[in-house]
Amino acid sequence: MVDAKQLKELRRLTNAGLSDCKQALIDADGNLFKAATAMLTEEKALELQQSVRVRRMAGQSIKDPVTKEEEDFVDALVDHFIAQRTRPLNVVFMLELTAYFLSDETFREMVADDPTRAMQEVWNLIDRDDDNQSPPVAQTIDSGSRLATVVTMPKPQSEWECDFVVLQHPYRRFLFWTKRKVFVVYKRTKLDDHGIVNVHEMNVSNDGVFASREWVLADADLSPQQLALIGDTSATRVRV
Repeated sequence: MVDAKQLKELRRLTNAGLSDCKQALIDADGNLFKAATAMLTEEKALELQQSVRVRRMAGQSIKDPVTKEEEDFVDALVDHFIAQRTRPLNVVFMLELTAYFLSDETFREMVADDPTRAMQEVWNLIDRDDDNQSPPVAQTIDSGSRLATVVTMPKPQSEWECDFVVLQHPYRRFLFWTKRKVFVVYKRTKLDDHGIVNVHEMNVSNDGVFASREWVLADADLSPQQLALIGDTSATRVRV
């Protein structure tokens, strides 16, 4: 018989249907970890880890604070997938940068005022095999209606590695402040100035709720000035 608590947790982790989760637990002989790894992909596990990191950095100020048990479980899921392949430095840097930008107001201010220093701060946090490598280049662009920092990543060596990270700072719109957002951009073209891109958008609400979605731009302008406005390109988006 399937444990109701495990079934509920597996549905939360995977967003899958009741019958699929129940069958996965049966196939895994009631082992929640085994069932989760069977249903998740590395990409989804990394997304879960990202959500947990953001919530952890928010501390006890949110409605659903992270428990040590939850953090350890999600980290173990990610480690399971990483053990099957090497996670590129590009990906590690992007995850750390995203987590700090979404959760730490002081860090966001540093990103806006001194992006070079902010990139170095994150760079110093991650383990690297080659100390001669340099952190990605970043510039903050004020378009009048938006303030965004565009990070140009080193040339990707695999499809898992992004080309740009756009950090959209909160801004005032009428009586309200917009959410801080991160747009991770993956080029799907050999052209340097424009072309098809996949975009992974991430944001977090004031009470620490993490959300993400993915979409495609059919003909994106890849200049820093236009990348800074990538969140405003809804008219040409294709959801994926």
